[in-house]
Amino acid sequence: MNKEFCSNLTNSIVHALHEQKEGVPALKCHEEAGRLVVVVEGPRLDASISPTFKSDVAALIGRTNQDLVIDFREVSFLDSTALGTLVGLRKQIVLPRRLALRGLAPSLRRIFALTQLDAVFTIEGQGPTGPQAVSA
Repeated sequence: MNKEFCSNLTNSIVHALHEQKEGVPALKCHEEAGRLVVVVEGPRLDASISPTFKSDVAALIGRTNQDLVIDFREVSFLDSTALGTLVGLRKQIVLPRRLALRGLAPSLRRIFALTQLDAVFTIEGQGPTGPQAVSA
């Protein structure tokens, strides 16, 4: 079921993005070590894509009991709308399930530190500049 849902998620978001400006990221979904991973492909996650991103990822959260990882290795910019979207998604995860963020660039990690969201999220993985791991 998750493989099919991931395929539908990818098709849904790609269709929505073709109607928007170039440079808005696509999403890819796959399973890894018993967790679902959503890879944000593209340089930005901002107000122009946050509503679609939120609805598709929220649907994924509702259809699986697995932990979720959102991979930002290709993202260099998040705005306040995207941060709010991530907080909203985090609130939808019921323990013992977890939501982790992976691959944050140093500039994005600074945003999470300045807003103290690094204490709300588990931040893991490898960013564009090398190994990084912080757990909150």
